[in-house]
Amino acid sequence: MKTIIADHHGLYREGLKSLLVKINTSVQTQEVDSVKQLDECLCSQGDVRLVFVDLQIIEGSGLDYLKRFKMRWPNVDIALLSNENDVFTAREAISLGASGCLLKTESFFVLEQGIKLIMAGGVYVSERFISEPTKEKAKAILDTLTPRQKQVLELLSGGLSNKEIGGLLALAEGTVKAHVAALLRSIGVKNRTQAANWARDSRMI
Repeated sequence: MKTIIADHHGLYREGLKSLLVKINTSVQTQEVDSVKQLDECLCSQGDVRLVFVDLQIIEGSGLDYLKRFKMRWPNVDIALLSNENDVFTAREAISLGASGCLLKTESFFVLEQGIKLIMAGGVYVSERFISEPTKEKAKAILDTLTPRQKQVLELLSGGLSNKEIGGLLALAEGTVKAHVAALLRSIGVKNRTQAANWARDSRMI
């Protein structure tokens, strides 16, 4: 089984490589420190089964890169490595086809269990992606929203259209649209579906 670790920290790559060998002695692992090198390796080697990619080496959106990756190499499993326990990124990554989201701050014992599951064809997300710091971050964002914005978010999360929300709150459809746009910016998501998922994850609804 061939794998690639794409991470700019050499010591972490070495540690993860040793862990992979511990899990499966037949694993062959190549190390790279950039997305460019990763892409070159995948183009030159047609039998790579699994790659680990640190989100920090990706320029721009990690989720956008993930979309391109799965379109180009649909048969290669990809696990994202992150220093931040962002439940929203984890949720979107899994929905886009990632086989795992691993926190680099986890103990190697915990990582071992997750990687075993991924190598067996499963999906693994570090439990600490839903830890208290993430909930505190969500609460801080909620505290910045106006009462009207919270009403719009709750109704939006229930699947209502702008027109339906406007009817319930006695607002013009254009006003509701402006509230939704402001909500997306405040929360840091791109569309209504992501906003609804955010509200559910933050335990708002």
